[in-house]
Amino acid sequence: MVRVVPALFSSSIASAFLVTITVTYMLIPEANERGDNITHYFKWDSQLMHNGNVIFILFEMAVSDIELSLWHIPYPVIFGCVYVLFSAFNARRSGIYFYDFIDPRLNGSHIIHMVLLGVMSVHFILALAIQSLAEVNFTGYVLALVAICYLATTFSNPSEKGH
Repeated sequence: MVRVVPALFSSSIASAFLVTITVTYMLIPEANERGDNITHYFKWDSQLMHNGNVIFILFEMAVSDIELSLWHIPYPVIFGCVYVLFSAFNARRSGIYFYDFIDPRLNGSHIIHMVLLGVMSVHFILALAIQSLAEVNFTGYVLALVAICYLATTFSNPSEKGH
């Protein structure tokens, strides 16, 4: 069990940040710019999926003593590969991909998949760097986690600003 926890935690960190950063900085702004109805992103279930995951992960980083290292970097990559395979099998059954950019039928999908795996790896490495701050200054570490949470999440609908 001691070896499984860091593997799962490293995959959770990378996945949570990939999802939240993608939704906050890509999907919502692009859909808003196109004039799409984006209210579904701000319903309770979407907020939990797209923001709650990072809030829970950052809280876990603050209170747990799970030690991560660069040796754990393969786990988020393996998880990402399994997720793409799961999405393909699920799409065969249901006919839809929850995220269009994961669809392997897209031109350049292999490049998109590699970029996503790279982004997951970078998020994990950044989490490692932040975690190392805890050894130097725990207050600074907690403040960094709060700042990351604030910067990564979005709770207000940009299409409603100014109304």
